[in-house]
Amino acid sequence: MNKLLNYQIPHFYQLKETIQIKDCVLDASDTGTGKTYVALALAKELKLNPFIICPKSVISTWLSCAKFFNIKLFGIANYELLKGAKYYYVDDFYSLEKMDCQYMEKYEEDNKINFKFNLPSDTLVIFDEAHRCKNHKTVNSKLLDSISKSYSKILLLSATISDKIDCFKPFGTVFKLYDKNSDFRRWMRLKKKSKKIQHELKLLDDGEKEIDIINSSLFPNFGSRMRIKELGSLFPKNKIISQLYTCINKDKIQRQYELIQEAFNDLKNKETKAEALGKLIRARMKIEMYKVPIMLDLIQEGLDSNYSVVVFVNYRETMEYLAHYLDCDLLINGDQSLEDREYVIKQFQQNKKRILISIIQAGGVGISLHDIHGNHPRMSVISPTWSGQDMKQVFGRIHRAKSQSPAIQKLVYCAGTYEDEISKLIEQKLKNISGINDNDLVGSKIPIQKYREVLVDGKKIYEKF
Repeated sequence: MNKLLNYQIPHFYQLKETIQIKDCVLDASDTGTGKTYVALALAKELKLNPFIICPKSVISTWLSCAKFFNIKLFGIANYELLKGAKYYYVDDFYSLEKMDCQYMEKYEEDNKINFKFNLPSDTLVIFDEAHRCKNHKTVNSKLLDSISKSYSKILLLSATISDKIDCFKPFGTVFKLYDKNSDFRRWMRLKKKSKKIQHELKLLDDGEKEIDIINSSLFPNFGSRMRIKELGSLFPKNKIISQLYTCINKDKIQRQYELIQEAFNDLKNKETKAEALGKLIRARMKIEMYKVPIMLDLIQEGLDSNYSVVVFVNYRETMEYLAHYLDCDLLINGDQSLEDREYVIKQFQQNKKRILISIIQAGGVGISLHDIHGNHPRMSVISPTWSGQDMKQVFGRIHRAKSQSPAIQKLVYCAGTYEDEISKLIEQKLKNISGINDNDLVGSKIPIQKYREVLVDGKKIYEKF
């Protein structure tokens, strides 16, 4: 507990008190406040063995946090893996072994998949991004329902369960507010009757009444939450997170870094310089494309948490893929007229659309994308470049003077690759971003000075991409 930040400690104690008397507890804290750290601190304090169920991209984050607290995980699984009755046994903080989950049974009943869990009673099951279980017809929801019928404590992590009516229905059964999903509407009607006078005095519309009922039922009886707007000066106004994510393409990414190092050797030869630079840039393009699944997860997480999201990438191919997948037409690149660029920025700043994608070199300077209305705080998802100067400019796009809310900025690095080293170098300097330089961004094995020298000669080659 002494490793938590000051603003996390009251929240920690509230969760501790609640989980000692309830079987299922919700941490509905805002994105970026540190739900992962509080969850593992709680498990350690209560001497419970954490079993983590989370998106695959954040498995490495949980391992890193477990190492920070020196707590052994009972196991960890992404949702898709657990559906197949498998999980990862964590041998140490870095080594994962996939195996059959002996604590669960998967079976069919009436042509439907069902599960039965028999986890040890000293297990704390942590559902990260628990809103992925919101649809009671899905396998994810069945996993949650099955675990809730075992004897294990459950900690749900989600900023949106309590704020969206359509998300809440299956969770009411887990909290034992009603017996089955079909009872949700009857439960809601009875609650509305009991709070009729209160709601009339507050002049709430029907949707606001239902949100009020859900929140008053959950807090503080079944959970706690850290709200950035309530933390005031305790929460950083510009939180930059250099994080390693688990990536299904990590072997491919590592191979591209090996090709980059080979290309640098070829740069020394005048006859092969242009060809080597082309290979180097193509390798960087592929690395960025391999990270797209992680970026998409982070973008969706931001949108679900009421953020407007700015995505910074280095290459057009990545921008075009993301734009197509997300159906996003707010793009900033180097080919726009000033009028088109200003129109894109205005649409985003007026919150008419909540995703903007920018090429770093085109959108890093001279634009303001901060929250000017206070309705949608800003999150950026950044595919890091090799230029310290460009990165400092990027950090200043969503964090500006007179912003109405704190900004969260997430750098995307892939665990288990050469980027492990880069992420650590950057993390050490985030308290003073002015100290970030090019060498930090490329790591120790890539001779950045040589890259600068040949980039002048190869500028036309670079611009093709």
